Amino acid sequence: MIGGTGGKKAGNKGEREDRLGQTGEEKVFSVEEGGGKAEVTPATFEITAEELDTVPMEQEAAAGAPEAGTSAWEITGAELDAVQPALVFTAEELDAAGHRLEFTPEELDAVLAGKGGPTVEQGEPPLKPAGFKEKLLGHIPTNLWQMAVAGLAGAVLAWVVYECFGLRTSDYRSLMDLVLIEALWGFVISGIIGFSFGAVESLLNRQYGLVLQKGLRWMCGAAAGGFLGSGAGEIIYNLLLQRYVIPPFPWQIFARTLGWALFGAGMGMGNGWMAGDRKRFVNGLIGGIAGGAAGGLVFDFISIPLPYGEGSAARLIGFLALGGGIGALIGLVEHLRREVWFAAVSGPMQGKEFILFGKQTVFGSSGKADIVLYGDPSVPPYAFRVETVDGHSYRVTDLTGQGMVRHNNLPEQQFSLRNGDLIGIGKHLLQFRVKIT
Repeated sequence: MIGGTGGKKAGNKGEREDRLGQTGEEKVFSVEEGGGKAEVTPATFEITAEELDTVPMEQEAAAGAPEAGTSAWEITGAELDAVQPALVFTAEELDAAGHRLEFTPEELDAVLAGKGGPTVEQGEPPLKPAGFKEKLLGHIPTNLWQMAVAGLAGAVLAWVVYECFGLRTSDYRSLMDLVLIEALWGFVISGIIGFSFGAVESLLNRQYGLVLQKGLRWMCGAAAGGFLGSGAGEIIYNLLLQRYVIPPFPWQIFARTLGWALFGAGMGMGNGWMAGDRKRFVNGLIGGIAGGAAGGLVFDFISIPLPYGEGSAARLIGFLALGGGIGALIGLVEHLRREVWFAAVSGPMQGKEFILFGKQTVFGSSGKADIVLYGDPSVPPYAFRVETVDGHSYRVTDLTGQGMVRHNNLPEQQFSLRNGDLIGIGKHLLQFRVKIT
């Protein structure tokens, strides 16, 4: 049987070691079993499949025929019962052997490398060397730069439309006309920037089929919020400056900052509302106020070299400050207020973060997935689903049906997540993170 054969091999190895100790030289010994021949060195013991077939025959001849339905390389239930006591250890025995159960990271790396697996350094997940792009974006929150890019793109488009069709101040006959026209232009400008928020976010996330749908939905929310915010901001701006022929520069900055903050609040709330999540609504409100105020604060300083804030160049600066500021600040607020998210620690999307909103989120390569995992063709359209349980814990379900989802490097069909857990699918390795309060 296995135990007996193992003892015989161990004995042969001991005899060879004794002979080596006497001569001090490395020799190669020949072992003949049932006519087969294998050459082994003291460092390793190799045996071919044919030799394995001959050994049981020799063992059967020596020990008699085995039980029916078994071979010399199988172990019966009775034999397992006989061996079982040797596999049970007391606490004292474990304490005594404790020093042999401890491994350094270098030893684990050597073992894993020998088995072809990834190495682990001090508990950190395996990372591929990051390029310049990954290093740069790794220091900038994903939502911040994505929303900033979307805001700047929308601002340029809105500026082009305004320059082609916009009315000038001399066309206004009264304050209410001015407020109404500015509110309507707030509707148009916010709608264009809102469309850019939704469309650019879909493009950057490879959700090509949702570009138009998401862009139009966000456009409607932003346009409605922009109409109200722009109207309110124009009223405040004119009320603060109406008593001045030429307002003091600090007072003008204050009035513009307050007016643009109201405009940004309306746009941000509209975007958050159409996103369909209460957290994103609050993030949009806070980020819109901060972004609008930041744009209004810097606009007058930037436009000082220009002809007193007039002309296409000054308006372009204003649009860029407004769109880019609102987008960047909404993204920054979402990053700072995130509670649960995944970080791509390895793979084609290394450095990106995915904030979880809503009760469930589906990951996969399909453009219809909530979060698209691109760069690896082996990832199925819908790989796994993350859902909340009782509003506090999170559960993952493998949607592939083929055991492709790995939880801490082991395939599992369904499992609960803890802070720091790793989820692997194809070349992607994501780490689950929870904000510690």
